[in-house]
Amino acid sequence: MENVRLDSDTQVEEWKKEHIKSLLAHKIENIDMQKVQDVSELQNLVIKVVTDFFVTFATNPLIVEAWKNIEVWKKSIQSKKPMITCRKEK
Repeated sequence: MENVRLDSDTQVEEWKKEHIKSLLAHKIENIDMQKVQDVSELQNLVIKVVTDFFVTFATNPLIVEAWKNIEVWKKSIQSKKPMITCRKEK
């Protein structure tokens, strides 16, 4: 992990998108391909993983709290307070 400076709303939004993509890609990569019989089954598994991910993502109190913190950071950046750093996975 590395520290990343988020200097603007655009950078915060990009960080959110990249973080979500990274988490989702990790979930999809963990699909057990040995159990997949055909393309249709793989498509259904990916749809299930994505759906489960976003349901969990939207309802997990820790994740909701993390997003609230990001919104606070955005406001801090907008008001020119000292820079906030957060961690981004490599």
